Amino acid sequence: MKLEQKKELYFEGAKKIIPQIELSQMEFFGDPENIKTADIELSVRNELIEPFLETNKSKQFIHYTDIQSFCEIINSKHFRMYNCDNLNDPKEIEYGLNKFGLKLSEQQIQEYKRSHFVFSSCKYNDDCSDDFNMWRLYGNNGKGIGIVFSLEFENDNYQSEGIYVGDVNYGAKNEKLNRFKEYIQFHNDFNDKQTLFNNTPKLFSLISGFFKGYRWSLEKESRIFSTCYIDEFGEIDNNILSNNFNTHLKKTIESTINSSGKQVYYMKLPLKTVNQNEKKLEASNKLPKIKIEKVILGYAIPESTNNNLIEFIDYEIPKKLGYPIERKFSQLF
Repeated sequence: MKLEQKKELYFEGAKKIIPQIELSQMEFFGDPENIKTADIELSVRNELIEPFLETNKSKQFIHYTDIQSFCEIINSKHFRMYNCDNLNDPKEIEYGLNKFGLKLSEQQIQEYKRSHFVFSSCKYNDDCSDDFNMWRLYGNNGKGIGIVFSLEFENDNYQSEGIYVGDVNYGAKNEKLNRFKEYIQFHNDFNDKQTLFNNTPKLFSLISGFFKGYRWSLEKESRIFSTCYIDEFGEIDNNILSNNFNTHLKKTIESTINSSGKQVYYMKLPLKTVNQNEKKLEASNKLPKIKIEKVILGYAIPESTNNNLIEFIDYEIPKKLGYPIERKFSQLF
């Protein structure tokens, strides 16, 4: 069977399970009439937003952090999307991959962790009470800051920048995980018989980042997720097909040393700013527009520190971002 015939047969079966699945990129060498296999990347575009993971658009989110990191975010005008080597769960990425039924080597798993970047937050609304667990875990035990921000989607195709947005799903007993597990089984069976794919599509490991064990469910996490494949020295691997995505974000990759002494990498996800001279909103139209709406001061911040923070929020932030933001005190005061 020729390559094009295999491809058509594959998507006919795949779309019965995940209707949004589609070809993203395909690369092969030689005469297409004689080639039977290829490197193929898949996409669900940003259907991870709606309906695949059912995260509604233009909602508000809250990101808990310490005061120093908050000031660095404002001064640098970007959030940091750290790779999965820097996350709390040592089994990050592995959980979803294992539940999907993918058999991968330890080297492949480490490559995925190194090359997947995530920014974490929780859903937020004005009626909800402060989440004590989140302050305790990520808000420096109430001595930190909650950054409330919104995501504005001008179009759904952030695949051109390799970005996905969605809620994390917890535990093995949920329809979304089982549906993707069914799809992976179809993929494996098809490729065993037809040998269409030379590669393991990077979509599989990316989607695995939206599934975690049930013991993490108290986080109620939403994620902005992106991929860029880098080698063990932090260099972008331009031979990886999916690295043709991320034309903006992959140029921002830098490294730092985390609290455990490990070198970790991060991408810079820009904040929405206003040009003070021309009053124009500045943010790449290829990325979700991230606007900080308000900040919440932690319940355990000393009064003297609060005074400095209030001055920073009221006077420095408008200079940096071009617009004022609301400030509130934690309801746990």
